[in-house]
Amino acid sequence: MSMSRMALMAMTLFGLLSAPAAGQAAEKTVEFTVDGQKVVGTLNLPDGVASPPAVLLLHGFTGSRDELEIPAAKEGIFRRAARIWAAQGIASLRIDFRGNGDSEGAFADMTLDGQVKDALAALDFLAGGGEVNRDRLALVGWSMGGTVGAIVAGRARQKLTSVSLWAPGTNMPASIALLLGPDIVRQGLAGGDTPVTAKLPWGAEVALKDSFFRSLYAIDPVAEIARYKGPLLVAVGTKDDVVFPQPTAGQVLLDSHDGPEELWVRPMDHVFNAFDGTATVDEVIAKTGSFIAAALPPAVDAAADHETKGVTEGNLPVFYQKLKDQLHFALARDQAGGDFPQWRATARAKLWDLLIQPDDDTPFDARVVEEQDRGGYVARKIVLSITGNSRVAALLLVPKGPGPFPAALVLHDHGGKFDIGKEKMVRPWGDAARLASAQAWVDKYYSGNFIGDDLARRGYIVLATDALGWGDRQNNGPESQQALASNLFNLGSSLAGTIAVEDVRAARWLASLPEVDKDRVAAIGFSMGAFRAWQVAALTDAVTAGVAVNWMATLDGLMVPGNNQLKGQSAFNMLHPGMFRWFDYPDAAAIAAPKPMLFYAGETDPLFPAASVRAAFAKMAKVWADAGAPDRFSAKVWPNAHIFRAEEQAEAFDWLDRQFARPE
Repeated sequence: MSMSRMALMAMTLFGLLSAPAAGQAAEKTVEFTVDGQKVVGTLNLPDGVASPPAVLLLHGFTGSRDELEIPAAKEGIFRRAARIWAAQGIASLRIDFRGNGDSEGAFADMTLDGQVKDALAALDFLAGGGEVNRDRLALVGWSMGGTVGAIVAGRARQKLTSVSLWAPGTNMPASIALLLGPDIVRQGLAGGDTPVTAKLPWGAEVALKDSFFRSLYAIDPVAEIARYKGPLLVAVGTKDDVVFPQPTAGQVLLDSHDGPEELWVRPMDHVFNAFDGTATVDEVIAKTGSFIAAALPPAVDAAADHETKGVTEGNLPVFYQKLKDQLHFALARDQAGGDFPQWRATARAKLWDLLIQPDDDTPFDARVVEEQDRGGYVARKIVLSITGNSRVAALLLVPKGPGPFPAALVLHDHGGKFDIGKEKMVRPWGDAARLASAQAWVDKYYSGNFIGDDLARRGYIVLATDALGWGDRQNNGPESQQALASNLFNLGSSLAGTIAVEDVRAARWLASLPEVDKDRVAAIGFSMGAFRAWQVAALTDAVTAGVAVNWMATLDGLMVPGNNQLKGQSAFNMLHPGMFRWFDYPDAAAIAAPKPMLFYAGETDPLFPAASVRAAFAKMAKVWADAGAPDRFSAKVWPNAHIFRAEEQAEAFDWLDRQFARPE
């Protein structure tokens, strides 16, 4: 056979196939319907394996389910893969997309989103048929089938144990323009329901409507793969002249994927050197089979088809992944949609509801009990009714001068250190032991700085309070937190909700002071204090800006074996029951939009994995853009661990000065 290299590549990408090879006893033809049209596939079940794992195979443009025939073997590549994997105990389903092969529908009506619908239906068919293990499903897609696979990976209702993409198209408008020519693409986009006829490089003709061409622009596989967190294999060839340049085109999928992954690169063309024999094809099949097998979860003992252990070593229920998969964050901005101000009002109301206690309008009745002159500002110890239930001590720093001044509510961290709270933020006086404890703490985590005092020297009025369990309100040690939280639940309240409402009340009192410019009130915190900072900014407009340092990530990234979130105790201070039916952490923080908000993280912070942090930052950035204020959202990952260093403090406070239009 002789043909140009371009024709060879296009032939496969887009699946020039011969008749099927001789059938195998373990194979059978199956069918299901999508939008009233029949989709036909081949189900290959390994002999002697009860409830085997299974893989769905997705072919390329103009192809069909057996895929390109290897001339030397007289066997389609997908058919060959199915046979080899069956020998390893892995079942497979390979389908003809509608308009292709034996499936119903006209090729001219084919669209990218239609193929996605077919693939999702195929997964439903596999999961519901009772012949394979519905909890051990994988996916393989080749070329445009790889494009479809990347999209399906992010949308599948089933948990996929792995996804393998062979030479996937990552920029389909460019690939189709290369195959058909840019003039055909332009004609197709303008053609409406009248098909445009295009000649393929090997002489065949296809008819395509504008719906096909438009679908290529409507779905971005690179963005869709970001929703998939499971193992991902991308196999590409450096001699690929269809999807190129490689390995760059394949790497872009991994750059958007958060999870176990591998970019497998070989000196092969788009068809895995199939016209030179079976060696490279078999290497791709073997690599993919090993990847699928390695990613499979343990099979359930058929003789004991029930849980024999209910809880993992990390104190997760063994079915925790299924619970995670059921969380869709119904009030996340990207889920709820609609008018932004209405979404924000609805989301804030729901967040308040999750606190399990009402708002509080008790008079603050604040009074000063001690005072210390610190040169450019005065430090005051005050007492006030933080709620109708609690009257507490707090520290207030007031610059000298006429005002009005900007203000900062500084919110202390957790750290498992309960003898001090507000004193982690503001330098205490009159108690040598407490001062020594506070100084040692800020030396460890804040480069020796009391950030409240630094802000006061910059001209900010500063307020620091104790959360319930710290400082003047300290608990009985780390092991008491769970008991405190459960007792508050039994009393119809919540530990995390109590802290949140008290922070809102503190912000309102601070904003009400005559010396304070109520339009310039910030919430600032590190670690648990960062959680409190973005939370209070979301809950009340008494706060007009925020700085949150080293507490932000996605739930998916935190609820994993080994993470601190799984250990109870400290987590109860930030646990709002039922929250994740409505919001992920970045969704709740985004209720603060369009206020100026700055988020920091540490690249090596063991508590907040960097990939999860970046996913959260990206999600929030989209909400601020949706709110019409993209420049008011700032985020930075520093090359350090769980710490708030002097360099970070200076940059953060300079940023805050700029938001409040103050000279640096």
